[in-house]
Formats: sequence, structure tokens, C-alpha cells
Amino acid sequence: MRIKSVKARKIFDTQGKETIEIEINADDKIARNACDNESNKNRFSVNQHPRQGINYLIDLFNKRISNQLKGVGIEKFSDLKKIEDIFRVYDITENFEDIGGNIILATEYAVLRASLQEDISKLLDNETKKFPGIMFNIISGGENVIGRRNDIQEFLIIPKTKDFYECSRAAASFYEKTKNELIKRDQDFTLMKNFNSILNSGMINLEVLDMLSKIADEIEKESKIKIDLGVDIGGSSLWNGRNYEYKMFSKKNSKRNLSENEQIEFVKKLINNYNLTYVEDPFHNDDFDSFRELNKGFGVISGDDLISTRTERLKLGIKKISSVVINPSQVASLLKVKETIDFAFDNKIAPVFPSNSFKCSNELFSYLVLGWKIPRIKIQFNDIERINNLIRIKEKSF
Repeated sequence: MRIKSVKARKIFDTQGKETIEIEINADDKIARNACDNESNKNRFSVNQHPRQGINYLIDLFNKRISNQLKGVGIEKFSDLKKIEDIFRVYDITENFEDIGGNIILATEYAVLRASLQEDISKLLDNETKKFPGIMFNIISGGENVIGRRNDIQEFLIIPKTKDFYECSRAAASFYEKTKNELIKRDQDFTLMKNFNSILNSGMINLEVLDMLSKIADEIEKESKIKIDLGVDIGGSSLWNGRNYEYKMFSKKNSKRNLSENEQIEFVKKLINNYNLTYVEDPFHNDDFDSFRELNKGFGVISGDDLISTRTERLKLGIKKISSVVINPSQVASLLKVKETIDFAFDNKIAPVFPSNSFKCSNELFSYLVLGWKIPRIKIQFNDIERINNLIRIKEKSF
């Protein structure tokens, strides 16, 4: 496949913010892609847009970069290095201060989307017969929500069945029961506030876990499908430099600060009391020692901000985490993403794909998951088309 022409334009992302869309013509196949702006960046993530602004970058791309991309041939996945090398001519900074990372990812995604119209198996090994396990984000909190909310960033459910359709149906039932319970229990909950299908709550953290645990028991009785619980604590957002600062800790003490040792003991109790099988970012992103202390006893600990999709940080995470969250926008390079995934597998660390971190088409997301043999994905209910697309692929290929 050879790039015939490429151009950039300014559009709006799903949050109404300006971003860049790349349109590519490769062998007369037209493909477009844009990357939403990430709301919860950390200090290890690359910049999304240049300091000079989006208009500057579009002008630079259409007048200069696009001409260098014309004629580039992409026959295998590693050929994406040709594209990344061209962008590196215009930005040699570590965190892409001069052009930002979004335009690089958007271009790489567009190239892969063009290959979908031909035969993406040339770029990705999509012959796998292993389908991923699914985690569903039922309630969002922490920095993901504006206004009164839980301290915990995500409350997750994990249906324990290999039948993806039944897994999704159990999750849909769980979602409806959760919504109805929130209507009854949470005075801050309104359907209007949650029109985008992401539930959030002003209830105390432990009250939410109690409620979800009860719903899990109900679903298991009705469907015979066991539902495990998981959480993304978002430890860095709670860390004030000295303590973990909770505002919705418990009924007796809504506000409470925990030391590093107290945080370890608190998370241990959560795992034991609620049989949690997935715990993401329980500590701040410099505290590798606490991750190691917790992981050696439970083996359910995952790192997102801790690793930030960087292989050099994942090397520090060996035996400290059991899984790693993969977010391409943190590194702005699908080649680096693949490098991190390969290193994770080599060291028995399971990669996790959160669907909202992959700013590409539903079909391409599915091919990346299957082609790279990702064992687990994390999905939100406003990503219903991604669920439906996986159902179609499961029916067709498995």
C-alpha cells in the first residue's frame, strides 16, 4: 500500500474541543481518523497538540509534512517507522512539544484504516482464535467526573463467561439494575446528567461497592453467570504529596487522609471484603514499592499512570504489577505501543486495552485487540458500537 495523498483539517472531538483529523488516500482507498483530547494526562504523557496551537500545525502539515508522506509505502506494521521518522524531523523533543502526539497517532490510525479496506492481516496477525475477557466500567468517579462524585475513578464488573454475547447481556442487565438503584439511593443522580450512558454517583465509596456486590449476587442467581468486581482507584489523583486524600471515604468519616502504609492496608481490605479481581492504580505513580507489596499477596494489581505505556517504566514494574493498561496517546506511537505489549507478554504481565483510549474506528480497535492477542479489554457502555462490532466478529470468526 502506498500513500497517494494526505491532508489535515480541524474538526471537533466528542467533547466539543478542537482537534485534528487526517484524511489519507492510499492506493485510491480513502480513510480518515482523528484523536480526541485526553482529559486525564499525567506527567509522563506526551503533549497532545503543539504549543503554537492547532492552526499552526495544520498549516505545517498541509504545506510541508504531507508532501514528505506522499509515496511512502506501508507493507508491514514496522513500516510505520517511516511515518514516525518524518514527523521526528519536525519535533525532536521527548514529549512532542513542537507538533504534539495527536497528529502522529491520527496519521498511523488512518493508514491502518486504509489497510482494512485491503487486507490488514499483512500488518497484523489477526488469525488468533483467542477472544479477550471483558471488563465493563459501570460507574465513573474521581477525576473522570465533574461535581460531587466518588473518590474511586472507576467501578468495574467482570462477567465470568467465555460467551461474549451472554457476557454483554449480563453486563447490560447489571447496568440497568445499577441505574435503578442509583435513582432510589442517590439524591445527586439524575438521568439527564447521565444521558451519555456513563453512570456516576455522589454516594460514599464503600456504599457503592456494597450496592454493586449485592447486584452481582442478583445477576448470578438470574443468569448463572458469576460477576467479579474491580476498581480503578486512580491513586495519583488522591495523592497530595504526603497522604491519600479521600472526600467520600465512609459514612463515619467522609473526609480522611491515609498514609502510604494505611493505603496499602485499606486496599487489602477492599480486595478481601469485595473479592476484587482487578485493582488499577491503587497508589501514586512513583510508588513502585507499594505496588510490589500489594501485588505479591494478591496478583490482581494493574498499572496505568504508573507505567504510562512506556517500556522503560514497565521494566521497573516487573513483579510489581500483574497487568498493564495500554494507552497509545501517552506515547504517540503505535510502534512503542507494540514494543510495550511485547515486553509485557515476555514478562508475564497481561496487557489491558481500555476502549476509550483507542481513538480509532470500532473495526480497527477490534483488529488490534485480536491481532495482538490482548487478553482483556475495558469498555464503557457509551462504547456500545464497539461491543456490537466484537459480537459480529465473534460470530463470524470464532
